Amino acid sequence: MRNALILAALVSVLTACAGGSLREAPAPLPEERPQLADLRIDWWQMLEERYTEMPFSRIAPLVTERGILTASPLGEVALLSESGRFIWRRQLAEQITAPLAADERQMVIMTGNGDVKLFDWNGRELWSSAISALATEAPLLLEDRLIVQTMDGRVMALERNTGRPLWVYQDAEPELTITGTARPLVVDDLVVTGLANGKLVGLSLADGSPAWEYRIARAQGKTDVSRLVDVDASVTRVGDYLLAAGYQGDMLVLDAASGQVLASQPLSTYRAVVPGQDYWYAVNDQSHVVALDPRSLAVVWTQDQFTYRRLSQVLPWKDALAVSDADGYVHLLDAQTGEWLATRQVDWTGAHTAPVALGDDYILQQGNSSRIKRLSFRRPNEAR
Repeated sequence: MRNALILAALVSVLTACAGGSLREAPAPLPEERPQLADLRIDWWQMLEERYTEMPFSRIAPLVTERGILTASPLGEVALLSESGRFIWRRQLAEQITAPLAADERQMVIMTGNGDVKLFDWNGRELWSSAISALATEAPLLLEDRLIVQTMDGRVMALERNTGRPLWVYQDAEPELTITGTARPLVVDDLVVTGLANGKLVGLSLADGSPAWEYRIARAQGKTDVSRLVDVDASVTRVGDYLLAAGYQGDMLVLDAASGQVLASQPLSTYRAVVPGQDYWYAVNDQSHVVALDPRSLAVVWTQDQFTYRRLSQVLPWKDALAVSDADGYVHLLDAQTGEWLATRQVDWTGAHTAPVALGDDYILQQGNSSRIKRLSFRRPNEAR
C-alpha cells in the first residue's frame, strides 16, 4: 500500500510536467552525421533480461576502487571490473530509483518503497529506514551520517550507524515541479542544494537549520507551465566558487565560504553547470550546449543542433565533451569550438543519465534497458 501511494504521487508530478518546452518535439538527427572522431563501444553488459521504462530513474554507474558499481530499476545490483566482467550480481526484492552511493566500507540503496538501505560490500543489509518518499539522486555518504533529498521537497540527515533521522528540512513546495531533484553538496559545515520552489539553500550540516537562501528562479506568466520553476540541477564546486542554476532562472556564481552571490547570468536549465579546462559548460532548457567564459560569464559558443533532444549533463572528456540524449545516443563535441564530432547510439530504449568518466580514456553510459557500455574515441590524427 505504501509503495502504491508513493508511485501515485509520482504519477501526479509526471503528469503536471507534461507541457511547455519540456515536451517540445526533438530535432531529428540527420542521416549523414559527422565522423570527425572514431567513437566506439569497447564492451557492454546487461543487468536485467527484463526491460522496464521508469522515466524517473536516473541510475548511473559509480566508479569505485573495487570496480564499477551499478544497479537496474528492477532491483539488480552488480559490481563489474573495468574490462566489463561481472565480479558479483545480487537481486533485491525492491525496485531501485536512484544511483547508488558507496565508500570503502558500505553502499546505500534508495528503493521504490521509499526506503533507504545500508549494505556492506558482502551484500549484507545493515539497516533500513522508511522515509516514505522517492529519491532520484544518490545520497551523500558521510563519516557519521547520510544526507538524502527526496521528491517531496525534504532534505534530511540519517545517522550512519542506525538510519535514525537526525534532522529534516522542508520548504514550501509548488504543485508543479520537474521530475527529480538536485543532489546535495557539502561545503564545509553546510549542505547546499536547490529546491523545486526555485530556491538555493545552505543548511547547517549539524541540525539542518538554514544559514542562507537565494531565489534563482521566479514564477512568471499566467499558465501553470509558464510559472514552473525548479532548481533540479546539482550545485558544482569549482575551487572557491559554487555554480548553481535553475529552470526559468539564472546561473549564480557564489563564494563557497560565505554563500555570497558574486555574479549571475540568465540561464534556464535543469542540468548542472560543469567546469572544463578553459570554459564552463551548460545545457539549457532547449538542449543547446553552451560554453561560458569563467571570468565574464559571456557565451563563447553555442551548439544548437540537438534542440529539445533532452540532453544530459555534459562530461568533459580529454579534448572533447560527451553528452547523451533521451533516444540513447552519445554525442561527442569539440571542447574548444562546440563542433559536432561524432555520434553513437548506445541504447535503443533511450537514456536518462549522463556519461560517467572511467579514468582518462573511457566513459561509461547506462541506458534505460540497463545495458552498460564502455566507450572510447580517437581523432583521425591520433596515434593508436
